[in-house]
Amino acid sequence: MEDNYLVTQGNNLIEARHKNPLTAREQKIVLTMVSMIQPSDEDFKDYRISVKNFSEMLGLKGSVKYTQMKEIAENLM
Repeated sequence: MEDNYLVTQGNNLIEARHKNPLTAREQKIVLTMVSMIQPSDEDFKDYRISVKNFSEMLGLKGSVKYTQMKEIAENLM
């Protein structure tokens, strides 16, 4: 996974954090996914983060990381 993603946030995204705050881990996932969107994208695309990158990005370790990843994903939905 590249480490040089750029995210430009609109006011709606910034203000949304105050109305229903995300955890630090949830925010990191959202911003990572947003940073993957390219200005040249004309329609919605599927973007994926591998389990390995997901767990490394959030510092999850051991067998409990799968439970934690599932909880984070469910909370974001």
